[in-house]
Amino acid sequence: MNNNLKKIIYKKRKERSKKKLIKFPIFFTSFVFIGYLFFFTSNFWLNNQTHIDNSYMLGDILTANERNVAITSLEYSKKDKNLEAIIEIENVSLDKFNKYTWFILYKNEFVKPNLILERSNFVVLELEDISSKDAMILKMKQKDTGFKNIIFRVDPKYIKSVDSIEKLNEDGYIKKSIKSKISIYSKNISSIKKEINEKKEVSNLASKKISRLEKSLNNKTGEERDITITNINQLKSKMNLVNDEILDLETEISNLREKIKLQKGLLEKWEMKN
Repeated sequence: MNNNLKKIIYKKRKERSKKKLIKFPIFFTSFVFIGYLFFFTSNFWLNNQTHIDNSYMLGDILTANERNVAITSLEYSKKDKNLEAIIEIENVSLDKFNKYTWFILYKNEFVKPNLILERSNFVVLELEDISSKDAMILKMKQKDTGFKNIIFRVDPKYIKSVDSIEKLNEDGYIKKSIKSKISIYSKNISSIKKEINEKKEVSNLASKKISRLEKSLNNKTGEERDITITNINQLKSKMNLVNDEILDLETEISNLREKIKLQKGLLEKWEMKN
C-alpha cells in the first residue's frame, strides 16, 4: 500500500514538473519576443521623432528639420552656479515656425532653461543652480508634429569655465558668439596641424623604408626579390593614402582660415556699429 502510494505521488510530481518545464520556455520565448518587438519598434519611433548628435563639437552645424543649428558658445560659472548657451539657427524651410522650446538635461531630468534672448535665428539660454560642469545635453523642440526633436550631447571639455557670466544686450551676445566661433576655429586649426605633423612623420618613415628596400633589390633574386617588391608596393600604397589625408587636412585648415576671416569681418562691422 505504501509502495503504491509512493508511486502515485512520484508520478504526479513528475507530471507537474514536465508541465512547468513546458511553461517556462513558452513564457521565456514570449517575454523575449515582446521585449525584442518593443526595442525595435521603440528605436523606429525614436528615429522618426528625434535627431541625435551623440558627440557634438562646439561650433559644428547640425542639420535637421530644414534648419542648420549650431551651439556657438557654452560657459559655466562655478561661483555663480549657472550655465549659458548661445545657439544660432538658420531656417531654410518654408514653414512659419521660428520659435522653439528648449530643455537642458540636469540630474537625469530635462528642465527648461531661462530664455535670456530669443530671435528667429539667435537664442541665448541660461540654466541656474548648476553644481558641476557635466556633459551637457540640449534638446530643441517645436510644436509642429513633423518637427524632429534635436538633441545635442556635448562633452564637458567644450564648456568654457569662467569666473562669472556677464549679462549683455543683443549686440553683446552676437559679438560674443562671433568671438567664440573665431576661438573654436583657431583651436581646430591647432589640432589639425598637430594631426598633420603626426601623419607627416608616418609618411617620412614609409619613404625611408621604401628607399632602403629599393636599394636592397640589387642583392636579391627570385622569390626573395618578389617579396621585397610586394612590400615596397604596399608601403607606397600606405604612404600615398597618408599623403592624401594630409592634403585633405590642409584643405580643412584653409577652409577654417576663410571662416575666421569672415567672422573677423563680421565682428569689425558690429564693433563699428557701436
